[in-house]
Formats: sequence, structure tokens, C-alpha cells
Amino acid sequence: MKQILLFDRALLVRMRIKEALASSNVKIHEVESESEVFAMFQKYKNALDLVIMDVAMDSANGFEVVRKIKEIQHDVPVVILTSSNKRGDFIKSIQAGAADYILKPFDDEFFIARIFSVMDNAVKPASPLETILKIDSSSQNAPKEVKEEVPLKMPLQKQEISAKVTEESFSELLRSEKYKAKKGKYPLTVFALIFESQDGIDGNFSEKHFEDIRAHLWESDEFIHYGPHSFYGILPFCHEEGFERFKEKMQVYLNEEAEEREFYHHYQWHVVGITLSSQEYEDLEIQQIIELLKLEISQEVKKTATR
Repeated sequence: MKQILLFDRALLVRMRIKEALASSNVKIHEVESESEVFAMFQKYKNALDLVIMDVAMDSANGFEVVRKIKEIQHDVPVVILTSSNKRGDFIKSIQAGAADYILKPFDDEFFIARIFSVMDNAVKPASPLETILKIDSSSQNAPKEVKEEVPLKMPLQKQEISAKVTEESFSELLRSEKYKAKKGKYPLTVFALIFESQDGIDGNFSEKHFEDIRAHLWESDEFIHYGPHSFYGILPFCHEEGFERFKEKMQVYLNEEAEEREFYHHYQWHVVGITLSSQEYEDLEIQQIIELLKLEISQEVKKTATR
């Protein structure tokens, strides 16, 4: 059973979260003060699987609590639940060590999916016994089952692209562009183009669609097929005004009535991006930038769904 530490000063919020998780196989330890947070870590040592906390995001004190939690148990993920939607607060939270950032008010199913995703992705350090067994097995060349990720050889329009492989590829592109932008001291815009099926059609995007969209970018821009229905990209030298113009251009392009555009009409699409100044991306790690983009995507998709 997973054990979750819930830190929120508002009783109604704690009740709401406990109700949302009532049917899940978790044990919730609720506290309403910082001293209680650290008392719980003292009591349960390394047994906690997740911390959900809301802090006054306009105060540095909340970020300090996250840092102290990570010092006590560095492998425990922290999810910040807050009403603040400022990018600066998100960046500070990630820098402090938070694994995710969920905005209030939230949908129960969305909330549950996010926190279980965080727990599933948390990497616990191997125990001494596991380490010994691993070394012993390797030294004896013991046969072991290896699940190797082999790229599918099917045409792209029928291929389920591995999320792990594509994220690694995009991370490498972003690392390279971040390095060049840092030397040149220019802004970067990281964006995603997401398509959601509106009529049950679940066809993947072919190489033709990829090249079709790619033709609307500059040669210096990076663009990668990130999954069956999504693309991630990087726009060097692009400030916020430039990204707004890019979105307008995509709006015109994807809404054209030409026969070759008919495929797109089966989808609701979103162009989501974040523009980072040289100071902002210098303070962020590659994975943190990707998480910031994913947060923007989830907010946009959720906002559209409630319209």
C-alpha cells in the first residue's frame, strides 16, 4: 500500500483529496503545519511514497519546505497543489525539487492520474541486497530475460512510437539548442502541436503529414514526431510575440479547406508553447523544461475540454 503525506492548511481541501482517493489503495497521513511534516518524516523514515502539499507560493518559505523534504528523503516525489498559475512559481517549485505541479481547482480523475503517474515514475534506490544480487548475477553471466526496445519496422503511419525513445531524442535536441542559445544569449521557444481525435478516428500521422507541417518552419527550427498524434519543436531566437505569430500561421494552415487538409478535420488541435529567456533556461535542467511544457499542454487540453 502506498503511503502519502498530505500537507494542506485547509481542512476542506484535505477532505476533498481524501474523498478523491478513497477507493485507491493508499494510506493518507494528513498534516496542517510544517512541524508536523518533518515529524512525519521522522516517524516513518523512508516509508513515504509521495508528498502532496500546498504552500503560499508568494512566499519563499514554501519552496524551502520542499528543499528540506528532499534533503531528508531525496527519492520521495513532491507534488505541489496550488491555485498559482505563474510560470515563475512553477520554475521555483521544480528548482526546489518538486516532481509535479497541479493547479486548483482540479478534476478528480485528472488529479488521481497525475499523482499515480508521479509515484510510478519515482525511482527508489536499490537495496544493498538487490545490488549484491545484481553484481553476483552479472559476474556469473547468469541468463536473464532482457526486454529490449526495438524500433518497429512498420511504416510510420502504423507505428506506435516509443515515448521513451522520442523523449530521449527531444532531450538531446533541446540540450543542443540550449547550449547554442546560452552562448548566443537569445530566447528559445519550446512548443508542442497536439491532435485529439473528435470522431473516434485513431489514425496516426504519416511521414507526409510530418513533412507538410515541417515545411511551415524555418530551417533552423527543430521538429520531432513525438507520438501518434503529437509533435514537439524548438524555435530558436523566438520571443513570445514571434510564437503568437507562429500560432496564427498554424491556425490558418490547419483550418484550410483544401482536400489535402481533410485529414486534420478529424482532430481538435492545440499549439502550446513556452518562451524562455536566457536567464530562465539557464536556471532549468532539460527535463524541467520538458515538464514545464507538459504542464502547459495539460492545462490547455483541460481548459479546452471544459469549454
